[in-house]
Amino acid sequence: MFQKAHSNTVEPDETDAQRVQIAEDEWREVLYTRTFEEEFPLWWRSLSELSVDAELITDDATRKEVLLCMLVMNEAPEITKLGPWGTHREIVRNVAAVGFAVLGAWLRATPQDRETRAAVTNVGHMQAAFDKHVQSLFERK
Repeated sequence: MFQKAHSNTVEPDETDAQRVQIAEDEWREVLYTRTFEEEFPLWWRSLSELSVDAELITDDATRKEVLLCMLVMNEAPEITKLGPWGTHREIVRNVAAVGFAVLGAWLRATPQDRETRAAVTNVGHMQAAFDKHVQSLFERK
């Protein structure tokens, strides 16, 4: 998913046709259409292998940064409403690129460049804005 998001080819838009039995001998074709906006958050919340793999990263700082990217991509539909970070597709694409950069530096055993560190900080700002938004929802009650 990181690769598809990075290349801007994330397209879980699809239509399913399902035969639903409405009587003993009567069936009806039902179409279910899922758009990117509906499907991506649901997919991302599922227990994907990527989530398990992120937990296996041995470097604590790298693991936290990758998990941060995953959290922000998960909440992209809400985060897009909170700041100037673009549409949720843009957020997912950009944050996936950050996740790749973080993982790449770790796998090469090289320090992150200044641009990657700045991008991780920006991802942190997105998560902080989302956390503040969620906190404000609880304070209203």
